[in-house]
Amino acid sequence: TFRNGGRVKAFAEDKLFRNIEPSYAYHLDILRLANFDISLCYSHRSQAGNVQVYKGPPTAGAAKVAGASVKHARFFVRSVSINQTDDVPAEASRMLVEALKALNTATSEHEEKAASSSAPEPREPGGPGSSNHIFLNVVANNASPAPALLQASVVGLMKRYRRQVSALGVAHVEVRSVPTEGGNPLRLLASDPTGTGIIVVEAYEEVAKSGESTGEGAARRVLRSVSRDKPGIWEGALTTSPYEVYRKFEKERAAALASSDTLFCYDYIDLFRESVALAWAAKEDALGSSHGPGGRRGARLARPAEVLDSVELVVKPRGAPLPIKKADAAPWNLKMAEEGQCELVECQRPMGQNDVGMAAWLLTLRTPEYPAGRLVVLISNDITYVQGSFGTREDWVFKCASEYARARGLPRLYLAANSGARIGMANKLKAAFKVEWNNPTEPGQGYKYLYLSPEDNVRFIADGSVKTQLVLTPENEARYMITDVVGDFHGSEPDLGVENLRGSGMIAGETSRAYEEIFTLTVVTGRSVGIGAYLVRLGQRTIQKTEKAPIILTGYQALNKLMGKEIYTSNDQLGGGGLIMYPNGVSHMLADDHLDAINKTVRWLSYVPARRRAPLPITDMKGVDSVERLVEFEPSRNAAAPFDNPRYLVDGIGAGDTSAPLGFFDRGSFTETLNEWAQTVVVGRARLGGIPMGVIVTENRTRISLTPADPADPNTSEVEVMQAGGVWFPDSAYKTAQALKDFKGEDLPVMIFANWRGFSGGQRDMFLEVLKFGAMIVDALVASEQPIFVYIPPYAELRGGAWVVVDSTINPSCMEFFAAENSRGGVLEATGAASIKYREKDILTTMRRVDSELLKLAADTAKAKEAGDEAAQAACAKAMKQREKKIMPIYQQIAVQFADLHDTPGRMEATGVVSAQVEWKSSRSYFYWRLRRRLAEFQIRRQIAKFDPSLSPTQCSDLIRKWFIAEGQPAEAWADSRKVLAWIGDHQAFLRVQIETMRADSVAAKTTALALECPEGAAAGVVAAFQQMDAMQREVLRQQLASIH
Repeated sequence: TFRNGGRVKAFAEDKLFRNIEPSYAYHLDILRLANFDISLCYSHRSQAGNVQVYKGPPTAGAAKVAGASVKHARFFVRSVSINQTDDVPAEASRMLVEALKALNTATSEHEEKAASSSAPEPREPGGPGSSNHIFLNVVANNASPAPALLQASVVGLMKRYRRQVSALGVAHVEVRSVPTEGGNPLRLLASDPTGTGIIVVEAYEEVAKSGESTGEGAARRVLRSVSRDKPGIWEGALTTSPYEVYRKFEKERAAALASSDTLFCYDYIDLFRESVALAWAAKEDALGSSHGPGGRRGARLARPAEVLDSVELVVKPRGAPLPIKKADAAPWNLKMAEEGQCELVECQRPMGQNDVGMAAWLLTLRTPEYPAGRLVVLISNDITYVQGSFGTREDWVFKCASEYARARGLPRLYLAANSGARIGMANKLKAAFKVEWNNPTEPGQGYKYLYLSPEDNVRFIADGSVKTQLVLTPENEARYMITDVVGDFHGSEPDLGVENLRGSGMIAGETSRAYEEIFTLTVVTGRSVGIGAYLVRLGQRTIQKTEKAPIILTGYQALNKLMGKEIYTSNDQLGGGGLIMYPNGVSHMLADDHLDAINKTVRWLSYVPARRRAPLPITDMKGVDSVERLVEFEPSRNAAAPFDNPRYLVDGIGAGDTSAPLGFFDRGSFTETLNEWAQTVVVGRARLGGIPMGVIVTENRTRISLTPADPADPNTSEVEVMQAGGVWFPDSAYKTAQALKDFKGEDLPVMIFANWRGFSGGQRDMFLEVLKFGAMIVDALVASEQPIFVYIPPYAELRGGAWVVVDSTINPSCMEFFAAENSRGGVLEATGAASIKYREKDILTTMRRVDSELLKLAADTAKAKEAGDEAAQAACAKAMKQREKKIMPIYQQIAVQFADLHDTPGRMEATGVVSAQVEWKSSRSYFYWRLRRRLAEFQIRRQIAKFDPSLSPTQCSDLIRKWFIAEGQPAEAWADSRKVLAWIGDHQAFLRVQIETMRADSVAAKTTALALECPEGAAAGVVAAFQQMDAMQREVLRQQLASIH
């Protein structure tokens, strides 16, 4: 292509359009590259069209406007298809493959040249390797497909070629479809802004811009978003508008990645959206692939059109307008906030408009458990703002958002990626102070003090930035010695020091309260330092990224400097997930990447009620599993370990294998937590008939507890401790107590599969406080408010102190005890009990009472004694000794068997220490109905206790039982869960009347007490209440007052 003027002088070749037909050249949209100084570096021509690859850095003017510190080359692939086609998605797929091949060739040549150059090309974050662009222009399709169809196709292409797109640093793939038979061209912009495979596609239509025209009279064309509800980043831009030097939020994303291998905090909203969509897909797959009873292959769910909505929670001064844009935000500080001049408001605004390093949102998640939506408060550090450090304003936003969640009983999620408390310096003062030297000519001899001149002192004293003391020199010169640097902490220089620590203490207390009152979960997405680390632990439940997201108190560089040598090489050695925080129980789960972390978060939320003390999220399990099925996994006495892996009890053998024996809980519903810490106990969450439950199971196999060596102490070495199965050790007792506390905060009923022989009472474990942690189990059970079932499975045993800490009398209003066939319970194991209570003399007595030969020898001895035959007596005695010795082993077994018969489920039930024997195979159905009955009973108990707080939970249950019998039900039917549940369902009107009567009696009793305490106040209260009543209520009150004589 030759031109005369413009980019080329005189009549010469325009090299940008080499190897392409002039009539197709304008389809390359070269005008959009005006912000870059480009050159053609590769071109390819095929029968279908052309692929041109351009390379170039931003122009000087564009780089200055964008704030680019250095020039860095980017690659732009421009592909044009001239094929006449009806299948635009297929053509776009072919073009994308060609474009990726061309880009790979061009970048490889560029890298080879750069490697051979003595001066490497300058780079900057998010630069050459991550901002390349592919443009695919399909100019000869017979008709443009529907935007939704083309959008879905582009999403599929981006996911299919995600690895290649990422490896080649492609930021955007732009697809343009031009119909030949009229209609507006479509333009789609696809990207993966988070780098996690969440494809964002913006669809635009090219339309004429109204009210304007070019010199030729043709209207200019602009891009209009197909989705009017969510305009894209190019909304309203001319089709010839140059590409920006930086993608929107590219700097922030690059800074987050470089700072702590994390994401820009606003991008996590997209991750939550993708994760909820994946939860729906998983639910549909489970319905479609199930082979279980009632399976509905290919079943579809009514998935909501939009699975997530979000609104930002923003702190602003009271009376100020909503800060939609960062530039419009009214300033505020800690002093204003503490004086009540600020408020937390819901604000729908574009992402990235925060002017504080803490962001918060109210999310509406439409999950399979809550298709209509559940609310969640999400709080996140913005690591791109002062390295994500905690200043006073960050602390206040965190506090307000957490209080917002607590006031409404909502789950509170915290995304942790920070640098700890902010460290500041009074920079204005730093630029003004002077030094009084001991010897001005020899600074090495030290100094006396720092001071300000009189003029500076007046200036800084006026705003309270400094405290000084007047010092007169021998020459009578006035100097003001600095005694305290205060700083303008309410003005232009906030957050200099201890005020940040005070704020850290404030949010530490807030997080501790939040854990006690609502569901809290922390997702550690990047490093979390100092107060950030404490917030992680105070929130208790933690999901941590495996790598590059350490939870630390001090960075490894500071520790190395303190020790004077290079000991640690990364922060992961101090608080990494895989090495430290997962094995020691601080982190409940590990995540491979950011999306995996959010997936685990959404799955955890699936077990948790929408609000604290709200009904549990019970899912429809039809097509997935059946309540009435038998438990297919069978523990065996003959196995080396009765259950082998205890998880088989819970989840069956071979998770994901549809032909494998199923366990106690619903297929695939078990999620384990803390599984690398204290491995002699297994904890997690699962579903029984769709009802979420907390699960605690004994590990009966020997596990290894590993303590790593500390590189800072050459005298330490890695320590491995063997921990026997079926025994509580200090760490596993603590884990059990911790799990029970977590379950309480999640309002989960609990199933404990008990198989403990006792606590480890050796010297080391006693020193390591096994007694303290065992007592914590009791404390946690006492505090529980939901049903707890303790069940001894077949061939399991519960002995001594282990029984004591889970006995149902610890919290009889919530706990129930059950035993399966062939289970055992007692003070000691049968062998131990026999060795103490069935000793050798007792065994000999039994032999002589039972054994026929010994009975005959005893008779012969008696006859010989009567006859005075001493020889015969001696022979009989010798024969008896020999017989006793011969049969002693079998009688020792008989003694053990007799002792064992004291520990059977039959005796447990007869003595009332267990509520019932429950057969293992049918236990799933039994506990499902028992759980439903108990949950319904607990709900009525709470209503009763609300109006009569003097009644204990057990007394509330006794009252319900009285109502049950009074309504004509036999007393023995109270033990039948199905009958009680049916009665509760059929007698809702009766129960409402009873509870309403209690409410009226409660109000009457309170009113009486108040009236007797203060008649004048009671009368005034009645008058005030009368004025606020409607007409009917007033008439009822008049009639009641008229009845007084």
